Amino acid sequence: MKIVHVVWKMVVGGAECMLLDIVRVQAETNEVHVISIDRDSATSMLQQLDSRVKFYSCGRSHGSHSPFPILKLNAYLCKVRPDVIHTHFGKIYKCIFTPWIAKVRTIHNTTNDIGEYSHYDRCFAISRSVAEEWKQAGRDVPVITNGINCDLIKSRDFTAEKPPGDVLHFIQVSRLLVEQKGQDLLIEALAILRDELEAGHSKRFVMHFVGGGPDEAMLKEMVIERDLGNYVVFEGVKDRRWVYENLCDFDLFIQPSRFEGFGLTVAEACAAGIPVLVCDNEGPMEVIDNGRLGLKFKTGDYHDLAAKLVDFTINGYKNELLIKAYDFTRANFDVSRTAREYIHAYHSIVKD
Repeated sequence: MKIVHVVWKMVVGGAECMLLDIVRVQAETNEVHVISIDRDSATSMLQQLDSRVKFYSCGRSHGSHSPFPILKLNAYLCKVRPDVIHTHFGKIYKCIFTPWIAKVRTIHNTTNDIGEYSHYDRCFAISRSVAEEWKQAGRDVPVITNGINCDLIKSRDFTAEKPPGDVLHFIQVSRLLVEQKGQDLLIEALAILRDELEAGHSKRFVMHFVGGGPDEAMLKEMVIERDLGNYVVFEGVKDRRWVYENLCDFDLFIQPSRFEGFGLTVAEACAAGIPVLVCDNEGPMEVIDNGRLGLKFKTGDYHDLAAKLVDFTINGYKNELLIKAYDFTRANFDVSRTAREYIHAYHSIVKD
């Protein structure tokens, strides 16, 4: 089977990183192509693309209205003549002029344009929460759960007790985009945690933000205004190899999103064997089995987030829960299963 995945660009993001793993598995038994409409893809992402996967860039400059990159996209599709075109972001269907080729779309988040449903032969949701949103709008969207390559992620040694330390290192990995990812809420909570600890506890913390994005300057200004300069480090964009190698060395993964379709980085943290603290909306809650395997706070409430951070910092976390979260992640969110389910769905659509 010939499969073409189309994205706007291959940059460091949850959907793009998962795509790297999906195409690697699919390329074992199929001819797989990845097309980037824009030209400014990250070199680190292209270096991780499986050598069996053919990559093509249409070369569009960001914000350009030139028709030539779109013509190049469709010329490439006509040349390859794939059995199925798989898109991963909104509005890409407007760029594809090959109605005789089956088209599918993965919905990677909540708050999407439900109207895109009619432009595809089938849409897939990455979680039950995403599927439920579309169901409420009268659209039947099957779930193919997101997955990660658990074997690539270095995990902590559960048999060795981590020695207690006075400084705890927290981490968050995502785009710096407060509208969705909620880093501003986390900074407000960290200021409260700092005050609580300085009032009579020996514990200290350092918060590591890994990633880049349009709100980086605003978040750095918040850190200065709340006098958190000694408590917060902006690590910048790190490639996936760095994240997978170093995640296990942190004491807590925090995901403060205001909305989230799944929570791929949460699953990665569980596979690394570290505790997670997530917002209580449906996507991340699926990853921690509805709260059984991780800590949660009320979405959008930085006071509740701060309270959970204070409790964790002072009282710690049970090691047996980390083992259960690790086992649950490997059993339910392995990307090889995700890739196989997509292949099965492609065959069903092409046959129909």
